Amino acid sequence: FVAGSAIFGSPDYKATIAAMREEIARARG
Repeated sequence: FVAGSAIFGSPDYKATIAAMREEIARARG
């Protein structure tokens, strides 16, 4: 998924984290 350092560089990091959590949940099934 997205690199951790890229999240904090994003102006809307909360949205990035939310999207990352969705990807993790999808990967876990």
